Parts: sequence; structure tokens; C-alpha cells
Amino acid sequence: MKRAYSLILLCAVGVSANAYTFNFVNNVTGNYIPGSAWATLDVVDGANAGDVDFTLTHLATSPAQKISEIELSMVTYTAVTMSNFSPAAKFQSMSQGNDAITDAGYKFDVSIAFDPANPKKIAPGDSVSFTLSGAGISAASFSALATGSTDIYAMAHFNGLPDGSSSKISAVPEPASMAALGLGLAAFAKKRRK
Repeated sequence: MKRAYSLILLCAVGVSANAYTFNFVNNVTGNYIPGSAWATLDVVDGANAGDVDFTLTHLATSPAQKISEIELSMVTYTAVTMSNFSPAAKFQSMSQGNDAITDAGYKFDVSIAFDPANPKKIAPGDSVSFTLSGAGISAASFSALATGSTDIYAMAHFNGLPDGSSSKISAVPEPASMAALGLGLAAFAKKRRK
């Protein structure tokens, strides 16, 4: 199932030149504050083959809210290395493996944890960027749904909600990426008819 949905999004990402944005908007666990996206994740092919550049931007408005971790799925798991993490002080650790990270009942391939100490946390208005590198990977490699999900591509853990709780928020493609997804679906359907 994961691969079927990934194939559809892979077709769409191919149409959009391997660059897309995910908006973290859907509550998975914990308390939820409705409104616009809590964060965005831009995923773009890097300058070198096998490099993928990521930029995570925290959009929430409460100054206490911090992002402590993001989790990503891959179409086909490939071991990756991280470089160019900026600002470096905000990075804590990375773990990875084929469906090796289980969170909120879903399985992911890559987890990136951010330093929980103030002032190093990723606070509202902050952005972090990093590059993941691996043999044959591209931005499209990160277009997979989490195993066990029909709508979770990535997930972020937010701490410090106004009531003191935390929440896990999933990411969905932004409208432009959804338009590309529609084009990919149409191309896929046309190809199947031939």
C-alpha cells in the first residue's frame, strides 16, 4: 500500500521537478490548535546527485511552542548521511532504518531530533536547513506515506502548547504540490489505459 501511494506521488513530483512543500496541519496525537500550518518542510533536489536539501520553518505563533523532532518516510529506504545542518547548534541526533521509527502507530524511515535545551530549540519564526545524501536518492525519495497510513507523509512533534501539552502534527502537500499530484494521477491513469 505504501509503495502504491508513493508511486502516485512520485509521478506528481516528477511533473514538479523534484521540489515540493509539505504543510504540517493535521493533528495525529495530543491537543490541537486549529488554524493555518504549524510548520512547513521544503524538499528540493540538491546541487549534487544523491543530495536532497530540506528547510523546516516553524510557523506557530505561541512563543512557547518548539519543534523537537521530525520523522520522514522514503519510497524505498536507502541509508542517508546528514550534512550542512544550519544552525548546527539546533541539531541533536538522527536515527534511520527501513520502517525503524515507530511513532503514534506509524512507521517512518528517518527521524531527526532537535536540541531540547533553550535557546537551541526550534521556536516560532526559526528555520533549519540540512542535506540528506544517499546513493540514488532525490526529493522524490521522500514522497512516501508512513507505513500504516493513508495520509501521513511526515510528522513533527511540537512541545510547549499553551496548556503545557504536546502534539504530533502530520504534513500534507501544499496546494501546488496537490496540483502536481493531480497531474501525476492523470498521467498514471492515461498510461494504464494504453
